[in-house]
Amino acid sequence: MDNRSRLMMFMRARCRGGSVGTEVDDMMQELWLRCQTVDVRAIGDPKSYLFRMAHNLVIDRVRQLERGRHYESDWAYVKDRLDGSADAALAERSLIARDRLRHLDARLNSVGERAALIYRQYRIEGVPQAQIAADLGVSLSTVEKDLRKAYEAVLAFREGPDEE
Repeated sequence: MDNRSRLMMFMRARCRGGSVGTEVDDMMQELWLRCQTVDVRAIGDPKSYLFRMAHNLVIDRVRQLERGRHYESDWAYVKDRLDGSADAALAERSLIARDRLRHLDARLNSVGERAALIYRQYRIEGVPQAQIAADLGVSLSTVEKDLRKAYEAVLAFREGPDEE
């Protein structure tokens, strides 16, 4: 109780968003309850221990508030999906993404069948370049050159409008 006002100022200063009133009072109540279970004789510096407990309570409260915000955000997304209001936008984005993927695939195929195959195996399937070279019966240098061609095609697709 001797440190109550200092503890309250300490907690207010550390709470994100400047927690006021009841929130700090709730943390003070929680701190009081936790202090009842501590054996003060086993603590070297009780005042430091008390402020460390207060700091930990503030951290716990901030984390709890963040989880609550994420929960609310996730719930709003799910609720919108259940209401059907987001279906049109989601369908449109899906169509646009499929169309872009089709154009990217065409651009990638324009550099050659082998280069496109090497790119897909290396970047999408994660096959090492040496293994690709062995499987196709070409040199590692050829795999690297074909990858360079494919990377240039993908980069050109990302940087500019599609002429197709």
